[in-house]
Amino acid sequence: MLSIHNLNFSYTPDQPLLKGVTFHIQSKEKVCILGESGSGKSTLLKLIHAELDKDSGRISFNHKEIKGPSYQLIPGHEDIKYVPQDFQLEQYVTVTEIVGKHISNIDGEYKKKRVKQVLEALSISDLADKKQAELSGGQKQRVAIARAIANPPQLLLLDEPFSQLDSSLHLSVRDQLMQYLTKNNIAVLFTSHRSDDALGYSDKILLMKEGKILQQDRPQQVYQHPANRYIAGLFGEVNIYPRDEAHTLGIPSNYFKKFAAVYPEEIEITPDGKITARVRYNRYQGSRYLITFSYKGIAIKAYSPNRLEVDSTVNLSIEKYRWVD
Repeated sequence: MLSIHNLNFSYTPDQPLLKGVTFHIQSKEKVCILGESGSGKSTLLKLIHAELDKDSGRISFNHKEIKGPSYQLIPGHEDIKYVPQDFQLEQYVTVTEIVGKHISNIDGEYKKKRVKQVLEALSISDLADKKQAELSGGQKQRVAIARAIANPPQLLLLDEPFSQLDSSLHLSVRDQLMQYLTKNNIAVLFTSHRSDDALGYSDKILLMKEGKILQQDRPQQVYQHPANRYIAGLFGEVNIYPRDEAHTLGIPSNYFKKFAAVYPEEIEITPDGKITARVRYNRYQGSRYLITFSYKGIAIKAYSPNRLEVDSTVNLSIEKYRWVD
């Protein structure tokens, strides 16, 4: 479906922003671009939507090259829809009119029914008669997504699609949207800085930093086998140990990688553990505590269902680890 090969882009000649980006998206596939701000995620989506001219490389959709604004008057492809972070909503018309903008007026009854379906899918039926000025940031975001899927595309590009939503709404809208896309066989490429978006709602993750894709694979593979410390850290809390500290903790040596990465959930608090560590402090996280221990000057973070007394000692066992660069 979508193929990106050796894509390079810069806003100024001496500052390349995207460097040799290559990846592919299959029909119906959900792909998340995960990375910190400034890594080039948004620029990549703009290039795919033909809003910018690439320096070199190739972007093709269904075996047809996508070219930038210097080569076509109207950017984009009719089967690709794009929702940027600034939404770009029309100001003086209702949400119903905004969402129905790209649906043909030939069959008025179908258009009315279709708009109703999409508003319900994103839980914004109550906004049907409102105008942009009356909407919150999160509501504008959902309206922009509704407009993009009203006339179903083959590929949907979403730039931080849940960034304007509060925590509870983020979860519900994310579920609704991804279920809708799956049901309607719509592929999606979306950017995020949240690991739960990437791990739970994508078939493939692209890890970006400073304009390069560092790793791309299935969520389980990326989580269990991150290519480096940076990628491991994108998924939340992680213990990173250089070789000497890993050796002290009983982790078998690896002479090809420099650091052992251990997620807190991979460390078990057990009487049989060979690491007798001291509790330094507790951090409450709702369903559990993140406990920081110390052992021979080494900090260890692990989860516990209960708060532990500071300065007490417990035995720990490292159940799983991986070596990274």
